[in-house]
Order: sequence, then structure tokens, then C-alpha cells
Amino acid sequence: MGKLLPSDHVRNWAISVTPRPARSASAFETNMNFITRTGQHLEARVTLTPMARADALAWGDLEEPFDTLIWPIDQSDIIAANEGSPRVAGAAQLGRTLNVDGVTAGYVIPKGAYVTHIASTGRRYTYPIASAVTASGTGTAALDLRIPLRVSPADNDVIEIATPKLEGLVMSDTGLEYGEGFLSLPRTFTLRERG
Repeated sequence: MGKLLPSDHVRNWAISVTPRPARSASAFETNMNFITRTGQHLEARVTLTPMARADALAWGDLEEPFDTLIWPIDQSDIIAANEGSPRVAGAAQLGRTLNVDGVTAGYVIPKGAYVTHIASTGRRYTYPIASAVTASGTGTAALDLRIPLRVSPADNDVIEIATPKLEGLVMSDTGLEYGEGFLSLPRTFTLRERG
């Protein structure tokens, strides 16, 4: 189980898919295709605001060398908090569709939002949504994912929609540095899922 990072003092963030699809081309590039690699996962680059020393120390887990870290993705500007109790609907799912149930009827999950599948092992897998979906009157929805599922979920595994979290390892970190008035300088880190 990873350590939960704070969610405040974030100036900006960007999430990208890694590795990018590979390009396949004929000798004269008359025919080109992109090949989606299995095991694609997400990487977040996060920049923090300057903050008081006491607040900056709360981010000290970024220097944790042995455990994964969990960063809450703030999408409160595009998605409502009343998601219900979403769960995986049916085991042995593969591909780019994740069927869920237990969602509040009529709940809208917009294109570009993120959802997290919490596997029975406790490990989180986060996915970007490729197209908007509205939960049915019975609370079911078929989530169209931008990247394929990395593990086949078990029936009734938990799904985080309103408050997804990215779990991974710190790949780079500018470190904690203080300036005038004991304010921390902006800190940038990259958190990458394990794949």
C-alpha cells in the first residue's frame, strides 16, 4: 500500500501516457500505422506552489525511496462528487472498455476525466476516459478507456471516479528548497505508474 500525498498547493499538473504508441512504416513510408503497446500507463508531472515551511514538509514523502506514492487527481471542476459506490461489473474484462455498476443514475463521466481501478491486491490502476458516458437508470456504465486495461479486474473491485488517485514511483523531483521568509520555492516532481 502506497503513501498518500497531500492534494493542496498544486500550481499545475499534466498527465501523459507512457510509452507512446510505436510508429510502423513501410520502406518508403507509403503505409504507416501506430501500434498500441501493452502495458501503457500514466505519468504525472506536478508543480507545487511556494508554501510555508510547515506545509512544504507535508510533501516529504516525495523522498520515499521504497514505497509507492498515491497522488489525488483533482477533477472537481469537471465531475460531480456524488458518484455512488462504483464497482467493476463482471470479471475477466480486457481491452479498452470497463463495465461498472453502482454508479449514481444519470451520473456523467466526461471525456478527459480519469478513473482508478483498485485491484484486489490494493494496487491502483488509473485510466483516462476516451469518450463521455452517462450512467444508466440502474447505475451501470461502459467506460471507454483511452488505454487498454493492464490487469483483468475482479468482479466488484472498487472504482474511483470523482476522486481518482495515481499510484506510482517518483521519477524526478527538484527537491525541497527555501527562499526568503522561509517560503519553499516551487517544486516539480514526476510520478509514474509502475505499468
